[in-house]
Amino acid sequence: MGKNAYLIVSDMHNFYRNLANRIDYREEMRIVEDELLSIAVKYKTDGYNVIMILLGDVFHNSYNDVFKAILDSSFFIMWDRLFGKIYSVIGNHELTYYSSNPFYTLVDSIESQKVQNIMNKTWQPLGLMPVITVPDELRDGNVVFHFNHYSTPISKSENGRINIGLFHQEIINKQIITLMEQQLQTYVFANPVDFDGLDVFDGYAYCFFGHMHKAYGVFKTENGCILAYLASLGRTNVGEVLDTFLERNVPAVLVSDGDLVCVESNKFSLQKRSECVNEAAVEKAHETYEIQQQKKALKRYIPASDDPVDNLKSRFMGNAEVIMLIDELRANDMDTKGIELLGKANRIDGNK
Repeated sequence: MGKNAYLIVSDMHNFYRNLANRIDYREEMRIVEDELLSIAVKYKTDGYNVIMILLGDVFHNSYNDVFKAILDSSFFIMWDRLFGKIYSVIGNHELTYYSSNPFYTLVDSIESQKVQNIMNKTWQPLGLMPVITVPDELRDGNVVFHFNHYSTPISKSENGRINIGLFHQEIINKQIITLMEQQLQTYVFANPVDFDGLDVFDGYAYCFFGHMHKAYGVFKTENGCILAYLASLGRTNVGEVLDTFLERNVPAVLVSDGDLVCVESNKFSLQKRSECVNEAAVEKAHETYEIQQQKKALKRYIPASDDPVDNLKSRFMGNAEVIMLIDELRANDMDTKGIELLGKANRIDGNK
């Protein structure tokens, strides 16, 4: 069986063009691929077969550029030739953006029975070679990897085995979210569940999570299961590009002759916000959004009464200057600004 290093790679979101408000998203992902290669070379040098396990959302969306689709696919073909096999969890982007998605040219069949149960005739593997394999489980002696694909049932652990869960599913509780928000100094969007009475982790030694882009950190359940949230390697939303949130980890599950040796961390930093984000474009997009929201609010506006002045005051509640101006207009034939302007006009006229 030999020595195998299983690298757990979270959502890459490769894409053929730049994303909104970014300087060069493709360059960001090229740097990530360089980090993956460095990690792989380290373990190969130590005598390991280096196997990549993708947690889903390998490509961000459909590709409209043939050259870049081939270029991005070649990274995985090269890995398969130089290091070892590649396995993947199916993510929501594989299901939603199946049209012209390079992922399906790297897969020649879907082994996973769970995925077959949700497949339709529209998205089917088109590859001529099994560059990426999509199973329900992967066995290496005493170690069993369970592939918990998006929108499929969670696999049960096996007694007497070291069970490792691979998830493209949102399973997180409020306590972990709160702790991560404090550590990362950013809002973590997720729908929390109560771990009390939840049996999905029973029998698992380790669980690795993708899908949740801002969920990052390692935690331990009451029954001893290690939960590793790996965030996303591809930061598709500009709000994810924060200098307080640059660290990423590619865990290596090391197995020798069928026995688990250990799980090692391989941490590195993504590019800083100043290197990735076009702040002028972000500000312009924010202004455009605010204008659109104001227009929507005006369209939805329903008068609170038959008095137009009261409606106007209600609309500008909280703006003291506007409210005072409305009151002056109601109390006088001409407001103070109008009187001031009229006085200036009279002085000008008198000097002729």
